[in-house]
Parts: sequence; structure tokens; C-alpha cells
Amino acid sequence: MKNIVIAFSGARFEDEPFDEWQYATAYGELAAAITERGHAFFVVRHTVAYLGGSSFEGGWKWQDGKFCEWNQRITADRIFNKSLDFVPDGSIDMVNPLAMNAMCRNKLMLVRRLPSLCPVTRLVSHVDELDAAFVSVQSDLIVVKPLSGSGGDGVFIGTREQARTSLPPYPFLVQEWIDTSQGIPGLVDTHHDFRLLIKNGNVILTFIRSPRTGSLISNVARGGFIIPIPANERPAEALVLVAPVDELLSQHPHRFYTIDCARDRSGTWKIIELNDQPGLMPRMQIGDEADIYLNALCDLLLED
Repeated sequence: MKNIVIAFSGARFEDEPFDEWQYATAYGELAAAITERGHAFFVVRHTVAYLGGSSFEGGWKWQDGKFCEWNQRITADRIFNKSLDFVPDGSIDMVNPLAMNAMCRNKLMLVRRLPSLCPVTRLVSHVDELDAAFVSVQSDLIVVKPLSGSGGDGVFIGTREQARTSLPPYPFLVQEWIDTSQGIPGLVDTHHDFRLLIKNGNVILTFIRSPRTGSLISNVARGGFIIPIPANERPAEALVLVAPVDELLSQHPHRFYTIDCARDRSGTWKIIELNDQPGLMPRMQIGDEADIYLNALCDLLLED
């Protein structure tokens, strides 16, 4: 039997992400799937419980269909890192170690490593560089975004004049806007992005994210909605993006991340960003491929 530990920051069980029903449901479904395979599943708050190595001073164990407080020492066989500040004191068996964060969260790093697969992007370190960055990006609208982050935080899409009133702190990025108004043939006929959920280089789930009315930002955290896309309907052009991205992350043997990409009016696909901390999704959001998704996550956490 293995002890599978999922590590979050915070102190209380009901802290993020368990303060939202969809995440609480999703992690419970994963915990149930792991225990059905004969293993133990724990939630820990490393901020207050980490003892060093792979050990934690208590947490919450999935048993009898719920997470129950566990006051004994927990020694993990594998840790699923769901924190942006968990730095272990040695080499441990971890899914998504913090080292993955640089490539996934630093939006300029991805552009520099795979420039042909990303929108034109300019770093603006000082106000004197702003006008030149605006000129070098040719799209009608532009994207202004922080160097790092997720969930659409700090992202602005609009005209150059509008952008001047919505600048994040320096340094930040000015980026070409991908006009997705023509959609993806056969799947969506309006603005979108396309998310691929990747486990060790293999696509396990895909879905379209569309913005709420009046917005151009597709993040669910900003009011967007998702449509699961089954394997037999996945655009081949989007799948081509997986191999070069996964090669950049291949030094991490256990990796779980997303590629957010989009198709422009000419049919060209570009990578918008990567996310090394995608939130888990409950069955009701995934639909027919829920078992495939959960089995892939279980394999990731249990494989040798």
C-alpha cells in the first residue's frame, strides 16, 4: 500500500481550494479512486505540517467517504504538489515539483524557448520601452499581462490607448492578440481558447474555454465556461503543440500540466500559456471521459 499525499499551502482544511464546492468534489473523487485501488490518500497543509523529507505532522485522510482529521505522522510515497511555495529539504518523489514553475509561470521563458509557437511578445521593463513594444506588435488589439501568474489575473486585452490606463507593474509583457473570432471548425464558431491537459506527454483531456459575454478572456476564474472535447474530435493542429512543450519539461518524470492554445483567423495555432497547477475537475464537468481522466491521475500518482 502506498501513501499518496497532496500538499497545499494554508493551515486549515477548509482553506483554498476546499472552500469551493467543485474542487472539494474533485479531490474527493480522486481520493476515492486511489483508495479503491488499495492505497491511502492524504491532504496536508505543508505550511504548518512539513517535517522534512517526505514526512508531515498530520493532515486529513480519506476514509469512510470523506476527509477525516489525521493526527499521526504521515510519510508519503509520492507527493502531488499543489502549492507555489513548497520547497522540500531534499530530493523526494513528487508530481510537479516547484522547478516546473519557471517554465510554466514565467511567460517570457516559454516565448524565448519556443518563439515560433507563441504570439509575438515584447518585454517592457520601463515606460520608455512602451511605445516601441506597441509598434512591434501588429495585431489590432493587444494583450498586456504580468510576467507570471494564472487565472487571467492582471491580463488586459484592448486597444493601445485603453492599455495605457491598465498597465500592470513593470516589468510586464505586451503580446500579439490572437483573433479567435472564427472559432475552430466543427467545434466552436466564436472566441475561444483550447486547453490540453497533459500527463507525462500524453493528452488525457481537452476542452474549449469560451469567454463570458462582453469579454475576450476565457479563464473560468474570469467568468468563462468550458466544453469538454472527446478524443476523436481533437484538432490535430493543436495536438502537434504537445511534443515540443513536453520536451522542455521532460526532466520531471511525473508531470501534470496544461497547454492553453488558440486558432487565429488564418487557421494558425499558437500557445497562449502553460499551467503547472491546473485545478482538478469533478465528474460532472468532464462528462463521458471522467473515468479516463481519473484513471490517468491515479496512474500518475501510483506508477513506479
